[in-house]
Amino acid sequence: MFFRCAKLLHFFLRPSNAMLLLVAASCLLLLLGLWAAGCLLLVFTTLAALVMAWTPAPYWLLRPLESAYPVFDPQKLDLAQPVRGIILLGGGVNASRGDRPNGPIFTSAGSRLFVVVELARLFPQAIILLSGGVPDLLADKSYSEAGLTRKLLIRLGISPERILLEEKSRDTFENARESEKMFSSPQDHWLLVTSAAHMPRAMASFGARAAQLTPCCADYKTQGQADDDRFLGSAAYGWLCCDIAAHEWLGLFAYRLSGRIKALPRSPNRSDLG
Repeated sequence: MFFRCAKLLHFFLRPSNAMLLLVAASCLLLLLGLWAAGCLLLVFTTLAALVMAWTPAPYWLLRPLESAYPVFDPQKLDLAQPVRGIILLGGGVNASRGDRPNGPIFTSAGSRLFVVVELARLFPQAIILLSGGVPDLLADKSYSEAGLTRKLLIRLGISPERILLEEKSRDTFENARESEKMFSSPQDHWLLVTSAAHMPRAMASFGARAAQLTPCCADYKTQGQADDDRFLGSAAYGWLCCDIAAHEWLGLFAYRLSGRIKALPRSPNRSDLG
């Protein structure tokens, strides 16, 4: 039930979708002759869309999430430390479209895969756990994020014998619950790869098991203080960042309210999250 409700709410609460729905609502009000209400809603929606598109506001929303954990730097990893495996959370490929003749389609989080490839070469004995089933309500159920990602990693030179699949999970919380079944002992150490903005929710979802994880962030969208004067850029990119920020902040609070996580994460870098 949580999964279905979350997907439906996500459609309406995604800022880019919400803006279009408000434009449609304002047009309907104008057609019904409610000029004052229609014009007021249209002006509000237009201003909100402009802020999302051409001001630094989306990057300010994303920055606390992306700076919560250290930037991934392979030179700072202890290569002598035993690593049981590398966990890659789903989201890097578009599983809803299945396996097309031209290959799986990368999402905006596709750079996660390249961090995994780099880690796989640094830790040649580590297994690679790909976690991700079918995250969409109406998707083709014959394909999974984990299965499509496996094909890509093999094409990038990863031995198929190293790759394990977890294809039951549909969201971050289920990613954590299914992945931690591979934790055979409290001494196991794993590397967790996901988008920087998604890492706070991912680490919180692992609960006590997060102590056995080293976060390896990928897919950064912000550039620190360099974003403060980021005006009049790509409108599409601004809306994308706003959508990601809304998804993660709302996801954190929904997980907290539903009891999926006991507390908002308090990261080693910042205390903005809780």
